[in-house]
Amino acid sequence: MRLKRVKDKQGEICFLIIDGDKELLVPVEDYKEAVMAGISNGTIKKQIVKGKRHFRKYIRDYEVQKGLARLKREDREREERKRALAEEKQRKEQERLQMIEDAKCSSKWFQELSKNNLVAKLKKDKYGNQQLV
Repeated sequence: MRLKRVKDKQGEICFLIIDGDKELLVPVEDYKEAVMAGISNGTIKKQIVKGKRHFRKYIRDYEVQKGLARLKREDREREERKRALAEEKQRKEQERLQMIEDAKCSSKWFQELSKNNLVAKLKKDKYGNQQLV
């Protein structure tokens, strides 16, 4: 969009924007700042009608809101990464436990031992000594 440059009453260089039958003067620095912030030309027209002070305040508020949205987005992404990492860790642990379970084998010898109880029993003989059975 090609804008014409003119000076306002205070001698400040402004862009001339024509809105219907009204001629609106937007300070060059404010206009560039608004464009860099991503504010559309239609919004610039609506806000400059309310006055230069209001327009500058709108730019500041817009940048603050944009910054807050960015911070919220970064927090949300950080939480998602943290959750994904925890899920990955849990999945790997499940895989490890499953591999351990799959590696176990039950032979007839092991089954026979488990029937008779694997824990060693202590018995006292007739002389009072403890012996393993």
